[in-house]
Amino acid sequence: MFRFLFFISSLFLQDLRTEHLDSPLGIDVEAPRFTWKVKGGEQTHFQIWVSTDSLKWSYTSGKKQEGFPLFAYDGPQLKPRTKYYWKVQVWTKEGLTAVSSAAQFETGIMKEWKGHWI
Repeated sequence: MFRFLFFISSLFLQDLRTEHLDSPLGIDVEAPRFTWKVKGGEQTHFQIWVSTDSLKWSYTSGKKQEGFPLFAYDGPQLKPRTKYYWKVQVWTKEGLTAVSSAAQFETGIMKEWKGHWI
């Protein structure tokens, strides 16, 4: 008689935030900080993807070991008044991996602001 053992991963990523906010609009920082929470394992590595298209990722941080669960964006300069998507993949010391669904944020006018004080 054969016995089969099925292992179902219980690793979850949740509370994806940009600048400590959920899907913020109008952020004016050049290097936004991304945070997340891992449930079901102890994270050892992570990788971040960022893009203006939630299906075609234009930037990846590469697999990193330090800095989690807070990562400051270090990719190409973000454009003003643009909607961005991001997701994170994590690895655990148990060998599990999980990829989040896409989160989003929108940049503000950033350095385009041209006004005069009254």
